[in-house]
Amino acid sequence: MDLFGKVAVITGGSSGLGYALAEIAIEEGMSIAISGSNAEKLDRAAQALRAKGGDVLHRVADVASEAEMDAFADAIFTAKGQVNLLCCNAGVNTLRPVEAMNMEDWDFVVGTNLGGTFNTIRAFLPRMLAQQGGRHILYTGSMATVSQQAYQGLAPYTASKMGILGLSLGLETENPPEILGQTMAFVGSAESEMSSSALVRRPGRSMPRPSDKAVGVRRIPAEQAARMMLDGVKQGKRYLATHPELAPDVAAAHNPILAAFTDV
Repeated sequence: MDLFGKVAVITGGSSGLGYALAEIAIEEGMSIAISGSNAEKLDRAAQALRAKGGDVLHRVADVASEAEMDAFADAIFTAKGQVNLLCCNAGVNTLRPVEAMNMEDWDFVVGTNLGGTFNTIRAFLPRMLAQQGGRHILYTGSMATVSQQAYQGLAPYTASKMGILGLSLGLETENPPEILGQTMAFVGSAESEMSSSALVRRPGRSMPRPSDKAVGVRRIPAEQAARMMLDGVKQGKRYLATHPELAPDVAAAHNPILAAFTDV
């Protein structure tokens, strides 16, 4: 999809990968709308993006809230008349082993990551399908979507990211690529504030994330990951990986599953 002159919506756009997606989208000549749950951070991000020459709308909206996402969608379609690229990027994590979690911990992660992705699509997709012009959904996935957890405490996060893949596959059955483009990015490790945000929002219920060096993962700048993701949209890629060197980890997770279909 050609991005120039199009409209992009980015959830979780006030920092990290979401902010980087907004920056690159502006460079590509897009108008953008960003949302986030922290008003002060969102205001700062919008001001910085406008200073870069961006046509920017912003609104505080929790992806897990139907009312807030409906209001966000109403504001964007009223102002712009269309949404061509919907970036489902907002995400949280809380590093706790399953036996130390409660349902509130689970809902915080799964309700935001998977439920919030569904809620974002629910709020925007009907009008996207009715509009003229391109329409595409970009998902911020993870290596947790397709492989073994890199470290302990990621069970709800992994479940949510795998669920997003399932949601996209179901959506593809209902809206094939010629109607709705979809790109899922398997992001190995990029700069973000996801773990630190959880420490603030869930004090006492989250643990610091181990360093990437400690778990043997190469972290890349958020801008690099964002560029790869938007290039993938332009090229119409269904899937893309930011860390191709992690392919053996994906094979190690999926080869035993494939073997179950032949070992009969």
